[in-house]
Amino acid sequence: MNKMTLRRLYPPDIRVDKALSAVQLISMHLFIWRPKADEDSADPFFGPYISTLPRDFGSHPLTWLVLSKLDNADDSPGISLLDNLPPSVLAALHRLHTRFWDDWCKVQIFLKKTPSNAFITQVPNSLEALDVVMDFLWAWLNVNTRCLYYRLKHADSDPDNLTMCPILDFANHTRGQAHLIPVPSTSDIWNAAPVNLIGDGLKVISPDDVKIEENDEILLTYGLHSNKTLFVEYGFVNPMSKDGPSPGGEVDVQDLIEKYVFTDVRLVEAVRVILVTGGYWGYVSLFAAINGDLRSYSRDWTLHSTPDGGQPSWRLITALRLYYLAIGAGSAAEDTVQPWRDVVAGKRHQISYENEQSWRKTVVFLCEMLIGRAEKAIASDPAQKSSREDNWTRWMSGNIQSLWREELFVARAVKECILRGDEF
Repeated sequence: MNKMTLRRLYPPDIRVDKALSAVQLISMHLFIWRPKADEDSADPFFGPYISTLPRDFGSHPLTWLVLSKLDNADDSPGISLLDNLPPSVLAALHRLHTRFWDDWCKVQIFLKKTPSNAFITQVPNSLEALDVVMDFLWAWLNVNTRCLYYRLKHADSDPDNLTMCPILDFANHTRGQAHLIPVPSTSDIWNAAPVNLIGDGLKVISPDDVKIEENDEILLTYGLHSNKTLFVEYGFVNPMSKDGPSPGGEVDVQDLIEKYVFTDVRLVEAVRVILVTGGYWGYVSLFAAINGDLRSYSRDWTLHSTPDGGQPSWRLITALRLYYLAIGAGSAAEDTVQPWRDVVAGKRHQISYENEQSWRKTVVFLCEMLIGRAEKAIASDPAQKSSREDNWTRWMSGNIQSLWREELFVARAVKECILRGDEF
C-alpha cells in the first residue's frame, strides 16, 4: 500500500497524489477504512490487510501527548508519564506531535474540499470531534511505525519513497542479528526511478548463518536509531543491561547547551547563524533510507558510548569550539572565525590550547548535569509507587527508566574519557 497503488482508487480529477504526501494519503486511506470495533475493514481492495493492523496505540507516547492537548479527552495513564521523560526525548516527541497535526490539517483540508465519492463516503461530518482525531491518529501511527523504504521516485531521498507491506511488517526490530535483510532494487542500484510505476517489488534475504525455528519471532533492523528515536517513533527502546548501554548509546544535550552554555546573548545569534549555515547547529532534520527504513533523521549535539568508553559528537565539539573562539575574541566576525573554519576543513588540528580546554571543561560540566538529573529521575521512579495494573504502564515506565539509565551511563563514560585526556 503506497502512493502509487492508492492513487488508482480515487477519481483522477481530485488528483489525490498531488494534494497529499505519501504519509498523508496512506493515513487518510486507513482513516477512512478503519475497522469498526472487532469487525474487519470494509475496504474492498486493502480490507484484509487493514484488518491485520494493530487496533490500539494507547501505549504509544504520541497518543499520550495528543490526549494531553485535547479537551474532553479520556484520562490516559500515559499522560502522567510525559512528566518523567528526559527533556531531549520530550522535545523529540513534540516534534513528532507537530508532524502529526500538520498531516492531519492537510488531510482535513483535502477532505473538506473534495466531493463525496465511493471512497470518501465514510468520512464523519465533523472532522474536529475527539473520536475522529483519534481515528486519524490510529491511522497515522500505523503508517509511522510500519512503513518501509520503497523506491518509487527518481530521487532516493524523496519522502514519497515508502510503502506498507503485508506480512513483512510483522517482523520486529533487533539491533543484533536480523533474520531478514532488504535487498537493493534495480532502481536503487542504478539510482533511478523504477520503470514500473508501482516500483520494482520488495525483496529480502536471510543470512546463511541464521536459523529460524517454528514459532520463532522474525526480526529485522528498523534502522540505526538511538533509543530516543525508537521510543518516540515506535514506542519502545533497545534492552539495556544493568552495566550500561552497548556501544551506540546516545544522549542529546541540546537543551543543556542552550540553557547553561550559550548564555552570551550578544554573540549567540551570530554564532548560531554560522553554525546553521555550516550544518552544525543542534537539531537538523534529514531524510534518508538506511536498512530499508525511511524517515526523518536528526543530527544533534550528542554524547555517545563507544567500545572504549564514550565521546562527544563531532558536531558538539565543533559548535563549542566556535562559541569559545567568539567569546575569547568578543566577536564572531569572519576574520575572527577563520581559525575555526580551518579546523573544520582539516587545515589545522585545533584553534588553540585554551580553546580546547574550554570545550572539554564544558563537556565535563554537561556530563555532571546529566548525571545529576538522571540519578534523581532513577531514584524517584514513579512505577515503584504506582498502584496501576495496566498491562503496558509498568512496561513503559521501565522503558523510560532505560532512557534515564542510558543518559547516566553515557555521561559517566564521556566524563571519564575527557578527564583522562582522551583525544577525539
